[in-house]
Amino acid sequence: MKNKFGTYSVTRLAALSFAAFITLALIRPVLADSRPPFVGPLMVASLCAGLLFFIRARKEEATEQFMRVGFYLGILAFFLSFPILSPEKVNPDIPDEIHNLLAWALFLTICGFELMYQILPTSKSTKHAAVQPMQVTERQRRWLYGFVFVGMGAWFLSVWDYATAVQAPIASVVLTMRGVIEGGQSETVSSPGYLVLALSTGVFLAASAGSLLLTFRRLTMRGVLICWGAVIGCAAVGFLSGSRAVFLYSFVPLSVFIWTKLSRLKLEKVYKWIGAVSAIILVVAVWGVMTAMRGSDIRNYEGGIEEMSPVITAQEAFDVYSTTAVVVESFPEKIPYAYGESIVPLVLGWVPRTIWPDKPYPFGIYMNTLNGETLQARAASIAVGLTGEGYGNFGLSGAFLWGAILGLGCRRGDRYIGRMHQNNPLRLQIAGMAVVWVAMIVRGGVPEMFYMGLQIIVVPLALAKFLTLRRKQLLIRKPGIQPSVTALSPR
Repeated sequence: MKNKFGTYSVTRLAALSFAAFITLALIRPVLADSRPPFVGPLMVASLCAGLLFFIRARKEEATEQFMRVGFYLGILAFFLSFPILSPEKVNPDIPDEIHNLLAWALFLTICGFELMYQILPTSKSTKHAAVQPMQVTERQRRWLYGFVFVGMGAWFLSVWDYATAVQAPIASVVLTMRGVIEGGQSETVSSPGYLVLALSTGVFLAASAGSLLLTFRRLTMRGVLICWGAVIGCAAVGFLSGSRAVFLYSFVPLSVFIWTKLSRLKLEKVYKWIGAVSAIILVVAVWGVMTAMRGSDIRNYEGGIEEMSPVITAQEAFDVYSTTAVVVESFPEKIPYAYGESIVPLVLGWVPRTIWPDKPYPFGIYMNTLNGETLQARAASIAVGLTGEGYGNFGLSGAFLWGAILGLGCRRGDRYIGRMHQNNPLRLQIAGMAVVWVAMIVRGGVPEMFYMGLQIIVVPLALAKFLTLRRKQLLIRKPGIQPSVTALSPR
């Protein structure tokens, strides 16, 4: 299960996670006297585990299939978790024929994804020596410090712009999670422009540069405080955003850095894994706190600690299965198939509506319509998932097609990550964000989640490109390091 660099195959680990999940689902009815899992989702989960464990045609890329794993984790978390582990919580009004159709739709989504992922030819990967650390010039190091300050400044400008628009204090804007801002205008503010959205991603630039600087051998105390402030600040911004997707993205730089530090410590593997699991539990706990508090100013939170349990708020976030069942039941009986119209926001979503007023809206607007809402008066966008959007366009064939499109994109993305140097400190961060990106696309509206993730993941990608602009990878051929170069090797 190890490759020559000593890292575990992410596909095998994901397969074992699926197997453990299935085992727990089969044992739970015996221990808790609860309803057994739905047969269709259980078979789909077994298929996922088998594909991840046995299909490794590209053995040299076994540890580089991050986006592929993100797809399967999205399927497990958002489509299979509740019908398998808590079937009694799934909408009881879903007819049996809809359950069967949805199971087939999920099956075809996976088939389409895997077919396109595996059918593309393997590119020749550049051979990298594991003992050769990547290096950065001192000039680039100073630039990285500049990126930390520029990134945080850009994020602050985006907050100031919004606070000015709603005429509210900046503190109220920062501390309000996706709700009405206290002291601000009651009217809904229009969506921010592209420039403001770009400025808001500055916090990810600061965190990426800060986590990169923390890998240096020598760093002053002031530098350590600045960098840790950027990394923790990014996680805090994600928490205060109230968005589950932004929350996950914002914790990637911190999580990756902690994992990197643990992997370098001379400890037994069991202690490293204990540390990693503890970090995951902490993130889940913080996620529960964020979910309980979101919707208003956190200073006005009146709930108790028991309401912060992730278990209480899990169904709202993870039961996309029930929402997708509504799509399967409604198309084409209540609403005609979209016949590919929702692809337009994916391909041309970047075109401003001021230029193209009649640009088609994302597929989620259909769910608002089914809920009795209108375009002008709707509570929020409703996640229908990759399978639901594909089914709403072409039925079962659409579920296959949407899976195939994502499989094509994930294969190219994994191939790009695989070509990055093993010792590039940003490689794992980009991979972690890619996993979240794909999982969110599987869960939410495809174009919305695509562009949200794109504007975030482009930050570490651009930073990695900057580092290799003048010195792609400097190799140490003699003992010692040149004075003008700093190594990013393990300490």
